[in-house]
Amino acid sequence: MPGTFLIGAHIKKRALCSDAERRGLANIAMLACTFGCDAVYEHGYVTVAAGGTLQAADSPEVATYIQEKLAGRTVSWWNDSREPYYQWHRTHTFKDVPAA
Repeated sequence: MPGTFLIGAHIKKRALCSDAERRGLANIAMLACTFGCDAVYEHGYVTVAAGGTLQAADSPEVATYIQEKLAGRTVSWWNDSREPYYQWHRTHTFKDVPAA
């Protein structure tokens, strides 16, 4: 995708990061497309599972978009250093959090 359609995004919400996490830009930030990927991630309709596969919430509001464009794809930004931040997103933002 051309860089003009990518935006800098935070894996974990910046306002909830510690000072040390904010300084770790290589692990806390990722690129997201402006065609909707950034918004559906930010609002918890998709998350990144351990290993980098996109996980979609069961949400009728955005189901068609997610199923056609995102579900099951692998994210190249996932790595072991970023996993704690993706895990934070899965447990604090993702709308399909399983019951404990």
